Amino acid sequence: WVGDAAVAVCVRYVGGVVAVAFRGTQTTEDAIANMDTTLVDNPYGAGRVHRGFLERYQAFRDELRLVGADWRVSPSKWWLTGHSLGAALATLAMFDLRPARATVFGSPKVGDGACARALEACAGFASHVNLVDPVCTMPARGPYVAPVRALVVFACDKGCWSRNHSMATYLAAACENACGAAAATRFEPCERGLRA
Repeated sequence: WVGDAAVAVCVRYVGGVVAVAFRGTQTTEDAIANMDTTLVDNPYGAGRVHRGFLERYQAFRDELRLVGADWRVSPSKWWLTGHSLGAALATLAMFDLRPARATVFGSPKVGDGACARALEACAGFASHVNLVDPVCTMPARGPYVAPVRALVVFACDKGCWSRNHSMATYLAAACENACGAAAATRFEPCERGLRA
């Protein structure tokens, strides 16, 4: 584990690859960070990003980079993932650790249009979005934009927002997609996106 209890990240070295999983919102500090929607310059790439997410990432960034240095693994061998707040943090880490790869689930919008276009240009980035998950439309105000060409969307309504946003819902849909199951849950690339 990297980071303290407030910002925990699971890091594993497997087969020459650094696998990093960022956890979602669990603490009061996380909730406060989620609400700090001021846009600030992205120190790791194009555009402006959500200040609360950036501050959470920067809280453990140096420690995370030291792990990679200790293992002597190039950024091209970093595989990042996360859910919810963790997805936003994995996205920022991907900018920072280029050319790392990231596959995220249930992510809120991380930045403005320039940030979204930079994410769309990253070959190793995919953001899985349940169209009935309200978290994926947040922040709802301001110039926040989802990286539409990097989205893999599906619709799976479980009857309430917390189940629609649950990692279990995302994993079940990903498994159905990988197995080719014909179900109401269907992944497809998104050209329209979530520009709420």
